[in-house]
Amino acid sequence: MAADPLPANDDAPRTPSLFDRAVAAARRRPDAAPVEPAPAPRRAAPFDRPTLAVACAIVVAPLLTWGGATWLAASARADGHIAAARAAPAIAARDARTAALATLTQTWSRQPLGTTIEGIARALPPEASLARAEADAAGRLSLDIVTPDPDRLIAALRRDAALARLRPTAQKRVDGRMQVTLEALR
Repeated sequence: MAADPLPANDDAPRTPSLFDRAVAAARRRPDAAPVEPAPAPRRAAPFDRPTLAVACAIVVAPLLTWGGATWLAASARADGHIAAARAAPAIAARDARTAALATLTQTWSRQPLGTTIEGIARALPPEASLARAEADAAGRLSLDIVTPDPDRLIAALRRDAALARLRPTAQKRVDGRMQVTLEALR
């Protein structure tokens, strides 16, 4: 059994090879008329309508998908901005309520300023006097104490654990004595 020279999946029309044509010419008699070669099979047009439609669909489908996705993303972004603009007043009101609640919670959880001043009065040396006491909404306590010896005042305040958080921030001379400014969070 001889092997077929063409692969099994070749659908091309079989034409005689150059060797087959040379052997056929040699066997032919010289007085015989030359054999006309068979006309070449007509090839189909490279792009018929169905092929052209499939090729266009392959090219156009991804472009349409990309364009549609871009349009949908822009639409979703615009909807998000509209929703954020509509919700902004409610979010601002909620944030204001939360901030007010946090301030109230801090205020109620701190000891009153009067209690703090009583503790300071007990800890002050006899020659020192409280000139100013101030507390802001954030709980920062600011005190001005007039004393002849600032080091003795600071040492006396350090002995009381509740007042140890007071830190001197400024000193200035007032009427022959020193005014010490102390600050701390209550």
